[in-house]
Amino acid sequence: MAQRRCSTIGISYLDTPILIGLLGFNGNQKKKSTTEFISLLKKVGIELRIFDKSLDEAEMLLSAWRDDLRRNNYKKFNTKTLELLKSQGYDPERLETEIKLLKSKLEGEGIKVEVGYRPNPKYQCDEKALEVAISSNFKESKNLEHDTICISRIYNLREGRLVNDLNQKMSIFVTSNTGLVNHANNFFSDEIPKKYIPLVVSEQWMTTMFWLKGPDIFNSLPMEQVVASAYGLLYTDDRFWNSFINKLQLLEKKGKITEEDFTFVRWDSDLLGLIHDVSVDVGEDFSESDIFEIVEKIKEKHFKEKNNEICKVREESGVEISALHKKIEEQESELGSTKQNILRVSKFIGSLISFYFCLILVGSVFWASYCNLPVDSINNQFLHDYKKGTLTITAIIVTAVFSFMGTMFGWNVITAYQWIGNKLTKILYAKLTGSNIQTSSEVINEEGGK
Repeated sequence: MAQRRCSTIGISYLDTPILIGLLGFNGNQKKKSTTEFISLLKKVGIELRIFDKSLDEAEMLLSAWRDDLRRNNYKKFNTKTLELLKSQGYDPERLETEIKLLKSKLEGEGIKVEVGYRPNPKYQCDEKALEVAISSNFKESKNLEHDTICISRIYNLREGRLVNDLNQKMSIFVTSNTGLVNHANNFFSDEIPKKYIPLVVSEQWMTTMFWLKGPDIFNSLPMEQVVASAYGLLYTDDRFWNSFINKLQLLEKKGKITEEDFTFVRWDSDLLGLIHDVSVDVGEDFSESDIFEIVEKIKEKHFKEKNNEICKVREESGVEISALHKKIEEQESELGSTKQNILRVSKFIGSLISFYFCLILVGSVFWASYCNLPVDSINNQFLHDYKKGTLTITAIIVTAVFSFMGTMFGWNVITAYQWIGNKLTKILYAKLTGSNIQTSSEVINEEGGK
């Protein structure tokens, strides 16, 4: 029954932030709530559209993110947005794909893109004056072309008709920016009095108005929240909102709250809902304790969000650090194993060369000893000839040096073999690993100790 009564509402044009939330770029919770909101609007028979300007603005936003990520320029990013993009694995290439699929994704959600709108000159509003009127809701650097043109087109589509019944055909602009709602509708207040349905409304307004018309459709919504929202929204002169803001400014001027707290609370997305909740009990007569309570709730919400973010970052950092430590340990283990293998090869080569040196040493001693035997005891003429050659002189010198080392330092063939082997092992190890001789010595000693 409610479906039938509300099916003639007409067309709702969605603002860019709603599209961004629907696509998941404001987090999973926002995506879920926006998806439910879109589903409810379609359920009551509302046709959903966006102007081509909104599609262009969404594409430009994603393009800006893509370009900043490509240049590693993170200064312009909102901290939460950057964290979300990184946590979900977005890179420039993936954002490029999202841009190309943007239109088809929105159409898949049942949102039609209206291209090439031609306004009726008879119902054209003063766009320059409208832009000035809504500018106080934004920072000076904000480009207001999109908001101005979208609201101007809604005014043009109304063709001067005043709508006071949800059953009437109408076009409406839906945004999540409550400040824009107030400033835009105030600009048209002379032509569209408060008792008529405005050109620009919030998501909360849409949900509440259609709950009042058909509660059975929205039976999944929390009753207390809907009643509080409905109570506040029924007073279209905004006196609750203005009363709260005026008293908030007064407390800031008195120094009872800081300028930072004022800014923090003034632009919080949950502020309007909290004001509605309190107004159910106190009306527009907000006391200082009521305001302090709202300020604390908003600060507590933000502190909780920040603490959750910090815990998440710490947890992720802890996992990354543990993985890094594990990787370093594995690399150190591999490096140690490689060094041990190089050490074994160095020792083998050093021992082999040392063996040949010692073999020559033993041969020299033997030859020198043999040459000192009496001439009559040697009958071989060939050996007599060699006794007079260079080989004999070399053998005698080597034997003399070896005898000297043995007398002075207690050297023998075994100690010579060990000294030459260790020395060559150190040199080879240092050459192969790039470690200095001292480090090589320590490694060799460790190997020997094992």
